[in-house]
Amino acid sequence: MKTTSRRNILQPIAVFALGAGLAAAMAWYYSVFIHWDPALYPFAIVALSAGVILLTLFTLRMHGESKAPALLWKAALSFAVFLALLIGVSYAINNVMHRGAALAARVAIPLACAQLLALLGLLLRGMVKNKMKLGAALAGAGILAAALLCAFFIGRMDSSSAYLSREGLAPYAPKEGRTAIHFLNTGGGDAILLESNGLFALIDAAEDSENLLGDPGLAYAGFELYVLEYVKRVTGGRLDFVLGTHAHSDHIGGFDTLLLDPGVTVGRAYLKRYHEHAPFKGSYEYTWDNQEVYDQMVEALAARNVPLIQDMPAEPFALGEFSVTIFNGGYDPAPEDENDNSLGVLVEALGQRAFLGGDMNDHGGDETRLAPEIGKVDLVKAPHHGAGDSSTAVFVSTLRPSTVVVTAGPGGGSTAALRRYSKAGAQRIMCTGDFGGIVAVFGESGIACYAIGEYPSGIGGVNVEHTLRS
Repeated sequence: MKTTSRRNILQPIAVFALGAGLAAAMAWYYSVFIHWDPALYPFAIVALSAGVILLTLFTLRMHGESKAPALLWKAALSFAVFLALLIGVSYAINNVMHRGAALAARVAIPLACAQLLALLGLLLRGMVKNKMKLGAALAGAGILAAALLCAFFIGRMDSSSAYLSREGLAPYAPKEGRTAIHFLNTGGGDAILLESNGLFALIDAAEDSENLLGDPGLAYAGFELYVLEYVKRVTGGRLDFVLGTHAHSDHIGGFDTLLLDPGVTVGRAYLKRYHEHAPFKGSYEYTWDNQEVYDQMVEALAARNVPLIQDMPAEPFALGEFSVTIFNGGYDPAPEDENDNSLGVLVEALGQRAFLGGDMNDHGGDETRLAPEIGKVDLVKAPHHGAGDSSTAVFVSTLRPSTVVVTAGPGGGSTAALRRYSKAGAQRIMCTGDFGGIVAVFGESGIACYAIGEYPSGIGGVNVEHTLRS
């Protein structure tokens, strides 16, 4: 009798502890996944996995299962389903469908939660079946409270919007002789125009409308016509040089359209060699059109007789008032993905310094290695569109920019990366999608930022009659 009484007290407590622990672990996993902290991700998975295994074993025992082999294989099956729902679905949406971590979390985490709730429901049913109705009611109330608390904390977690400046920029008015950087609004791609004393250069040319492999997963909105029209309108079609940071279509996809236009002349081009290395074979990137967009740009350069420089200069060179220095010019022989080979560009003028991070990250230690060489800057184009696996703490705390530009759609950039910039003292963190593009004008007293303005866009190109508000 005493044993039964003790069991009636301890089992509801154990169920409540499991429910509360799993709810807390799920909230923690949500935070780690969305903010993408690679160091904590394995610990979050281990905590959740341990909880699922314990919950499964407890549920089986409550339903009368006592044989060790059955307990083991059923717990293993439950664990496998949980991992498939949480990690498999997350990976498929984020890396195969290329739909982003936020959507992956919104789909995978509710599915995994559904499994946890189903297990908890079966456990409570087993408790009722064992005449533990009061205990089941207490445990159920505790689990519900824990789930609501988990939902509350997830809802309270800050988003990237908390760190973004989304208003207050005056419209940009073109003026001759300026030294400025134009960050065009090209969705999730990069197209950055350098301007100084009537000389111009283009770093990346954004996504193109062509789906070179015919893959529905690669059917992105193209911005090549907008980039072409903007360049012709602002520069008169004259570019001192173009530079492709790396062989991803959202960076160099639009170059062939620009280069082959008879109204555009280019002095020279910088583009690292691209080789589809063995490590790519097992990565999500293997099915992308990296080789195709690279070949397309190289062929367009050859067709227009534009000199191609593939061994990056170690020394700075000039563009008007700008001093331009290329970083990460060496080639990683075993990259995790092509972002590991992304160039970074430091531009300096009138006492101001800006670093344009391309899609650099720290997978191979690039940000940690290069940060001391770059040093303190005034403006940073957040590497990899402000993704959480770039703009590492070492990189951000070393560069300590007062202004950060994120090349992404409205409200873009990961919360983790933007938080790191904010904590390092950034006073303005702006997304190109919120302003229709941003122009940073260099002056002796600092860098002033202006909004380019909104424009319509689409797969077939853009209506270029309304690209500038000036």
